[in-house]
Amino acid sequence: MEINDDRLRNWFGLFLKHKKYLCNAAPKTLLWYNHAFKNWEKAGCKDLSKTSIDQFVMSMVERGMEPGGANIHITAMNSFFRWLFDQELAPSHYKIKRLKPLKKIQPSYTESELTEIIGYKPKRWWEARIHTLLLFLIDTGCRVNEAITLTRDRVDLDSLAVKVTGKGSKERIVPISLELRKALFKFLQGHEHDLVFASKQGKKWDYQNVMRALDLLCKRVGVQAKGMHAFRRSFATMYVKEGGNLFYLQAHLGHERLETTRRYVRVDQEELQRVHMKSSPLSRLK
Repeated sequence: MEINDDRLRNWFGLFLKHKKYLCNAAPKTLLWYNHAFKNWEKAGCKDLSKTSIDQFVMSMVERGMEPGGANIHITAMNSFFRWLFDQELAPSHYKIKRLKPLKKIQPSYTESELTEIIGYKPKRWWEARIHTLLLFLIDTGCRVNEAITLTRDRVDLDSLAVKVTGKGSKERIVPISLELRKALFKFLQGHEHDLVFASKQGKKWDYQNVMRALDLLCKRVGVQAKGMHAFRRSFATMYVKEGGNLFYLQAHLGHERLETTRRYVRVDQEELQRVHMKSSPLSRLK
């Protein structure tokens, strides 16, 4: 199908408006679509043909983009192609095949590393802020953005629960422990900002500054910083290891698909061996 007079670019603009005003797409989702279309143009694709689709995928691979990153752009373009077909702007439903992702072991914190972080005694306000934030992530498994956008009115210390806003502006109730309640109560006495983990001026804490604070605290406790999302993976692994239900974990983490939750759970060789020794029919029935 030949595309003339920048029709595809104009259609993409309409697609973004459709997603924004009719589907209530989040700003990050719209940005994700924009990045994908820029990669489509960067690849020099001029029409909706198999040649252009192959060119789009090969361009990302040749630039060194990993399958996971490329698949994000592929999913975005597939959504655009589906919209074109639904709007009768394309004669058929074009679909790009996703790349097979590389199976990598994503980093997480060990129990001993978490113990070192939990046991740290903050001396300054900035230390108390990052330390309390890490306690929050360790205890709840929430995304860091869910934590730094959390407001006071959504913290229910009496009910041991917080209400967070996740991806797609979806809200969910997350339980907290008595230990985290103590930490939150103490920290909230130290400032009057609406945001729980706010900047000194009471505004949203910048993500880069959050990462900088994480690096500093980890150096002080002698733990290698592995990023904020590693706390989420650690929570998921320990949740299941301690007998937690995978379906409950899915709801707790705010995942739409169970398969996504499964990818967060990492079972190491030592744990596999322990469970095997306990459950092996040969060991039990000898």
